[in-house]
Amino acid sequence: MEQDIKDRLRHETENALARGVFGSPFILIDGEPFWGTDRFDDIERLYA
Repeated sequence: MEQDIKDRLRHETENALARGVFGSPFILIDGEPFWGTDRFDDIERLYA
């Protein structure tokens, strides 16, 4: 099972990098990237 976890982590990391993720928290909504907790208010205003 440990190898399954490593494979999943590798897959998800590669997927995130391909989408331009570079930090946490990083949120993609309709292709729009938001990075950092200071963007939560922006997300709420735009998508509420």
